Amino acid sequence: MKKDYKTGKVTILQQKEFLLKVCKNQEIREYLCDCMTKKHIKNVMKHQNIYHYLLQQSIDMLYQVQSYKEMENVIVIMNSLFDNQEYIDIKKRLFHKLYKQHITLEIYCVLRHLIYLPCNTFPMFIATLHQKGCSYLECAKFCLIEDKYQLAIVYLQQLDHCEDATVLDLLASYNLFEYMSLKRNYVKKKKDYCLTMA
Repeated sequence: MKKDYKTGKVTILQQKEFLLKVCKNQEIREYLCDCMTKKHIKNVMKHQNIYHYLLQQSIDMLYQVQSYKEMENVIVIMNSLFDNQEYIDIKKRLFHKLYKQHITLEIYCVLRHLIYLPCNTFPMFIATLHQKGCSYLECAKFCLIEDKYQLAIVYLQQLDHCEDATVLDLLASYNLFEYMSLKRNYVKKKKDYCLTMA
């Protein structure tokens, strides 16, 4: 499921469930149970001791996740709750650790929540990922996740053909003309390849 960078779509219920899951202190749990709005949660977390305790418990949970999808979900909720320097530093370290690996779609979905990425720098970030070894198809998928269809088309045009039906279906739903143009481009490349081989 797509979630935006700002994590504005995290609900009060998701925040409460998360905090109650990580919190082992009964007194703090009672405060959290009484919260009916995000503002109430913020008021509880204005107490430095509570904030620091919940942050540490959340970090412990983050380090115990078993999958990138689970990591993404935890980070999205943590981004909606925490904004202090300690958390920012943890996100930077985690970003650098993940960035050293081959960037798959699952890893990308985590990375996008670890950094602030203004729209105008997104093309440069994707170009960097391509230079780092991500294929044109992977880069196109990253673009589609962010609704950057035009940039996805640029990467898809570099391919001789695309067998990923999901990617092509997404493109067709966005712009049928661009989809048909891309398909024609693939047919032309195939013909050029056949003529060269003859």
